[in-house]
Amino acid sequence: MTAPAYKFLVIMLGMIVAIGPLSIDMYLPGMPAIQESLNSSAGQVQLTLSSFLIGYAIGQLIYGPISDRYGRKPVLLSGITIFALTSMLCAVASNIETLIFLRFLQAAGGGAGVVLARAIVRDYFPADQTARLLSLISIVTLGAPIIAPILGGYLVVWAGWRSIFWTLTGIGILYLLMVSFGIRESHPPEKRKQLDLVTTLHVYLEIVRHRRSLGYILSSSLSATAIFAYIASAPFVFIEIYGVRPDNFGYLYGFITTGLILCAIANSRLVIQVGLDRMILYGHLMRMSGVLILIVLSLSPAGGLTGIVIALLLCVSPTIIININSAAGLLHAFPQYSGTSSSISGATMFAGGALSAPVLGLLHDNTIMPLIITMALFSLSSIACYWWLVTLDKSTGPGLPD
Repeated sequence: MTAPAYKFLVIMLGMIVAIGPLSIDMYLPGMPAIQESLNSSAGQVQLTLSSFLIGYAIGQLIYGPISDRYGRKPVLLSGITIFALTSMLCAVASNIETLIFLRFLQAAGGGAGVVLARAIVRDYFPADQTARLLSLISIVTLGAPIIAPILGGYLVVWAGWRSIFWTLTGIGILYLLMVSFGIRESHPPEKRKQLDLVTTLHVYLEIVRHRRSLGYILSSSLSATAIFAYIASAPFVFIEIYGVRPDNFGYLYGFITTGLILCAIANSRLVIQVGLDRMILYGHLMRMSGVLILIVLSLSPAGGLTGIVIALLLCVSPTIIININSAAGLLHAFPQYSGTSSSISGATMFAGGALSAPVLGLLHDNTIMPLIITMALFSLSSIACYWWLVTLDKSTGPGLPD
């Protein structure tokens, strides 16, 4: 692949993967306004995020195997079409129950972006190159969590929360045009698998029964649960507890997101020399350092908002290192089923993320403590699973990178 084609692929796939962050982060500043407008509770509004994450997970489980059978491009176009249509319906939702359901459908469509972008990368590149390219794609994608909450904050102030979903409708239409004219099919007919439901379930079982693959899956999904706890709590913590204005919330949220970009850049430069497994371990250690600082600050009057933001920066930033390298390891464990592997990688991350809102709801006490407890619990679980299933595993097995 030529250098210009490589750069074009990175930019295009990065923008497509950004469907998820755009749909989540642009909408965050509007959560308090949605609560008031639809006469609902904070817990109900957080369920719109949980339903989105569940839909995102289920969608990915479907798209990967289908793309292994029918190709990447037509499946990707179908998913983006569903996303655009349901975004329009979200904009006219009249009650919180309808919005929760529509967010599920919106995510089920948008899930095509992340799973098929990973599968396309695997179609073209070997293991460490896949991890590097996924890092570069994430740098493009991570522009969304910086820009989206800022844009969402202004949209809420200027035009109300419904304007966020009209904007997402327009983005969906733009992506349809991009994929139609800018993406070539990477999975030719001669490489496609004749998968039926029974065979697909067998492949899923084969993947989760493999020790190292299960380690990558649990490591990334539990890591995602910790971070989605932050995403679900951020509007209420910063706006309601610390008094940050909705139109300023995006700047604070974007500052924390810059840590993800820096870690993605570092990973793209180091992973080939260091190896993806060691990079995952370094990411876990950085995460736990941030959690410990967050616990200490919560137990003392020192730090204030500034200290909490710095601690959250350390907690959030290494997520990209953990999850990208875990996905690359899983993709190359079963290269003959890269679409299915990509599905289970993405689906388990977002399914894990969906656990965060119910846990936060049970612990809710109008303080930052539910966020700290949830992040600490799932961060510890994530590193424990990785250490036990991957680090202590001495065999690589067929198809796994050394």
